[in-house]
Amino acid sequence: MVEPRENSSIVYDEANGRVLIFGGWSGKYMNDMFEINVNAITGPPYAIYSIEPQLGPITGNTLCVITGEGFVPNRSYVVEFNTGKYQPTSSARYVSPTQIECQTPEFVSFGPREVSIRVRAEKGDLTMTDVPFRFFLNTQNSKTIAFGPGLLEGNKSGAETCFFIQSRNSKNENRTSGRDKFSIDLFVEREETVTNEEGETSTIIVKHAIDYDIHDYDNGQYKVSYTNDQEGEAKVDVFYIAENGKKDRIRGGPFKATFGNDFPEVNNSFTGPLMQEYLDSRLKNIKTFIKQTSHGIDTSDGKFKTDRKALLKIKENTSRVQENKEKNILDLEVIEQTLLNLEASGKDIKKQNNSTKKMILDMQKLEGDCLETEKKISNNIKDDKLQCRNELIEFEKTLKKYYLSLKELDIYNNFNISI
Repeated sequence: MVEPRENSSIVYDEANGRVLIFGGWSGKYMNDMFEINVNAITGPPYAIYSIEPQLGPITGNTLCVITGEGFVPNRSYVVEFNTGKYQPTSSARYVSPTQIECQTPEFVSFGPREVSIRVRAEKGDLTMTDVPFRFFLNTQNSKTIAFGPGLLEGNKSGAETCFFIQSRNSKNENRTSGRDKFSIDLFVEREETVTNEEGETSTIIVKHAIDYDIHDYDNGQYKVSYTNDQEGEAKVDVFYIAENGKKDRIRGGPFKATFGNDFPEVNNSFTGPLMQEYLDSRLKNIKTFIKQTSHGIDTSDGKFKTDRKALLKIKENTSRVQENKEKNILDLEVIEQTLLNLEASGKDIKKQNNSTKKMILDMQKLEGDCLETEKKISNNIKDDKLQCRNELIEFEKTLKKYYLSLKELDIYNNFNISI
């Protein structure tokens, strides 16, 4: 406790945010010194105002530039990422009096969330000001989808076409920010005649790359535009480049699009008739698949218990559901996202949207019914397998008996026929 006094010497230590009090008069001249830390009131001599980018993946290593003031060279800084309960940190590098930069720490154990960022200098206090930063789940190539006329049959040659990439995370949720990296193999194949040194000619297939432009909407979606001047087929393969540099093909790829001079140019538009035909066709096919397989796995008549053909027919349809599960789910998700984009473009898609939602529910019901059916017929399948095995054993016995009877015939002995 500082004794009451007067005429003390008082100095403010700006570098360390403290007030130093020396001596003074309190009935006698004092020869003591006290310090008061006032950083909590005044703040340190540096502050932060913004961070760029304002978000990054939970795997960390996102290079961020923090803008503020009061930064000095030859002094180390630490950036704190405060979750409320935990405060992982990352060291920062001096760039200028108004900027420092750091790489975000790994946040996998904390999960996707928004954090509060503050900065502390060596032997200093945290800034009074803070800025928000959001960690998100990384894009997953196995969840990311692509859709648009530039992936379909029926484009006009020589006119620009397009398709969209929708980034999705491990929970199959649409990403809401950009900055993803993609590599696209876009090319046509042509037959070309080549001549070797001996003057012999041969025909080879040569790949010709097609230039493309990719636009980042900074909302998890990307538009790819390209023009193919040739008639025929163009091949499209889209790869997501992960933070570690690894390239992996996105869901549904590789794709192919066809081009012709006789197709209308409007087909190349995302809101054109080609997309409408695609939607109608896929919805119709999925509806037919659901109807046929739902009927095919129906066990209500009980015939599968005594009729092998009926049992195998049901088993065949349950296998069809499993074999086509991923494709049908992908088609429905692509259709759903396509409709969302069309709606954003001002198209009336209410009818198709309702059909898609119903089919998603019908597909989920079909998968559930399929599992129940497989359980229901499992014992019958086992019994049938055992019966088939026994029938084969009996057939082998009959065949062997018949073979032995042949050996007793004169013709077998005279001509030494071997079977």
